[in-house]
Amino acid sequence: MCAWFKKFADRSIGKNEKRSETIERSAVVTRVTEPKAPRRRVTIGLDFGTSSSKCCYLEEGPGKRFTAVVFKGADHPCLLYRTIARHTGGVLQFGPDLDAGDGGEVVRSFKMCLLCQARNEEGGESLECSRCSSKRPGHFHFGELWMSAEDLSTLYLSVILSEVLASLHIFLGTEPGSVRVQVNAAAPLDQLKEFGSVEEYFKRSFFYALRLAESRAPRREWAVQDAMDSLKRVREEPVPEDSMSPSRVFPETHAAITAYALLPQSEKGLYAIVDIGAGTTDVSFFWLQKDEATTAAWYYAAGTESVGMDDVDRALVGVLSKTADLRTAREALSNKQLSKHSDLIKPVERRVYKHYARVHKAATVVDQRDRAWCKMGVCQFKLFLVGGGSRCRPLVQRLRKEPLLSISWASRPEELSVPEKMAALLPAGRVSTIRDLKLSSDAPLMLLALGLSHRRVDIPKYARDETGVPKKVQGVKEGWTVEEMYGYF
Repeated sequence: MCAWFKKFADRSIGKNEKRSETIERSAVVTRVTEPKAPRRRVTIGLDFGTSSSKCCYLEEGPGKRFTAVVFKGADHPCLLYRTIARHTGGVLQFGPDLDAGDGGEVVRSFKMCLLCQARNEEGGESLECSRCSSKRPGHFHFGELWMSAEDLSTLYLSVILSEVLASLHIFLGTEPGSVRVQVNAAAPLDQLKEFGSVEEYFKRSFFYALRLAESRAPRREWAVQDAMDSLKRVREEPVPEDSMSPSRVFPETHAAITAYALLPQSEKGLYAIVDIGAGTTDVSFFWLQKDEATTAAWYYAAGTESVGMDDVDRALVGVLSKTADLRTAREALSNKQLSKHSDLIKPVERRVYKHYARVHKAATVVDQRDRAWCKMGVCQFKLFLVGGGSRCRPLVQRLRKEPLLSISWASRPEELSVPEKMAALLPAGRVSTIRDLKLSSDAPLMLLALGLSHRRVDIPKYARDETGVPKKVQGVKEGWTVEEMYGYF
């Protein structure tokens, strides 16, 4: 349990709260407060993606269910909230199914421009970016107003969180402020190490997005000046220390490891997860210990690289040049059609594979026992593919076919997804399932949001002593007990 929850932990349900006796000079006075209903506590897992964002939540308490959040679309419910903003007539527009081809000034993948902003402000080398301004890296010019990537990301995330909170209050039958909310979010925290960290930019974005959502100011069509004024007001509150903050930021690789540990089908063993998103590829190698009483995970090595499906879109620009929305055009192509252009995708595939191989090499340095990785020419770890890029066969073909340092797989690589029977919360407060809502095609993209919705996202680093015995990681003695992993599907 994180320190924020510890500090504000409520008393047990059904117990009267008594203040200690106060001894005064003239008399002994005992004050007894009226029993008060404990505040309900909810952890929201927010996966801020380059192409789309997703949310899951889990209410604390026995028998509570991991639940995906569904958003209202123009024609149908949506699990994915597109990472897109459009400016027209002094108004910013957001929405889960907002289309880039409807006119106005459109910005996509602005999450990655947080890195451009950080490089510019922290003294790093500016890189060419087709999304933000070349004059002011990490900024966008909307009418007469300049807006930073941090501003835009915060406003976008606040709209999502305001809709999540509204649905939650309807479902729980509670009033705003009566539920204690913790937001766990993922970000590519190990990038930009050449001059510092982008972590603080993400931390501020998530914290102020939650504060904006709690103010009930955000809306899908939001006047730019009103949005910036609202943002200025909430920024008057300083960002609290991590232990006191209602929002926490974790590496995307840790969220993926946690998600696998939570899945009912997870088994003890050594694993690799390759999460290929629109802007980044996240790779993690980890060990999962699982028995009847305890589940615990340790990571060997993890890393994030700035390569993803946006690079595939740029590589196919000559093929997709008839449309301004490259991503939508590429997603409309089948794997068979994409395979015809595999020579164009090959450079991107090579970058993904090299990053995967680098992280694997770092993992073998941690555990140098050959049999841990390869036995009799058979690969001893299981590979899972995650994210939108896992569906692009030309991009993951080599990952599927060639195990590292081995000649064959003991178990073929496969895609990892949340169960389709997972509960799904509709905007009106009604709960259904992903399968019943016919949203199964998007289930593979919900994995990080699932992992983040668990209150214990921290994954310690795996280490061995000089004799090869796993070291006891301080602060993580017992792993996750069955009671702590009370969420079910």
